[in-house]
Amino acid sequence: MSPARAWGAPDRIPLRAAREQPARRAHRLARYKEVVALHADALSCRAIATRVGVSKRTVQRWLQHGQFPERHRRSERPGQLAPYTTYLRGRWQAGCHNATQLWQDLRARGFTGSYTSVAIAVAPWRGEHSRYQGQAPTRRGRSFPTNATYTPRQVCWLLLRSRDALTDEEYAYLRRLHMVHP
Repeated sequence: MSPARAWGAPDRIPLRAAREQPARRAHRLARYKEVVALHADALSCRAIATRVGVSKRTVQRWLQHGQFPERHRRSERPGQLAPYTTYLRGRWQAGCHNATQLWQDLRARGFTGSYTSVAIAVAPWRGEHSRYQGQAPTRRGRSFPTNATYTPRQVCWLLLRSRDALTDEEYAYLRRLHMVHP
């Protein structure tokens, strides 16, 4: 499981990667077409790999495939926690929101995984049971309070995000912050 998925990030490609994805695909497609053209000129796989700048195995794989290989997203594999998710969800809905307590309960039921895996699994659920009123979920399953001050870490995170990735409320907060501390 990727770190972004582990923290409950939305199933969407980050803005920068989404902008660069078509250009990367076009670059890969151009290299693929060059490999096919050089193969038609009877060059060896090693010579093609050297000229195009890919590995010999990549050249072999592309030629065996017979068409441009599109990239696919990885499928999520069930982890060690999968058999316990129904129980875990039930305990969460019953009011136990303490990841340590949930992990200990799972250990008593035979779970051999780590506390971290349990904490990561319940992190997205925390937005559903927020301790702040009017709290909106944001990146990584975390959320910021709407009518409270932000922690220094949260402000740093907000300053590093692009304008497009900020909510209107977060942007308004940053504008007020810039007026007070230019």
